[in-house]
Amino acid sequence: MGRRVWGVELEVLLVLVLGVFFVNVEERMQVIRRSHPMRRVIDRVNEDGGPSLGLVMDYPHEELALRGSGFVVPNPDTPWIELAGRRFHIGNINGANVIYVMTREQTTNASLTVQVLLDPFV
Repeated sequence: MGRRVWGVELEVLLVLVLGVFFVNVEERMQVIRRSHPMRRVIDRVNEDGGPSLGLVMDYPHEELALRGSGFVVPNPDTPWIELAGRRFHIGNINGANVIYVMTREQTTNASLTVQVLLDPFV
């Protein structure tokens, strides 16, 4: 039998406390997302462009090759959005909506960049 606190198994109490904590965090994040200064711009990009392909690049020469290819046509209204210190370029390639971003060459940066890409644009 496990350790008991206030007559309740410690594991059960921990799960309850964490559950309440995560519910509060999720509610707070929803408030932050709705009140973010870029919310209207992001909503417009999502409405105008619909679902987009996300391109995440690690090295500057990859971005230079993409931009130099002439395939990317920037969005005339919102060619880029700055979020979390990263510039998300918005446009299309052969009619497909695309958002591309640089990750800054580290695995941690790549995972954070992908999360920042997914949160507002999904």
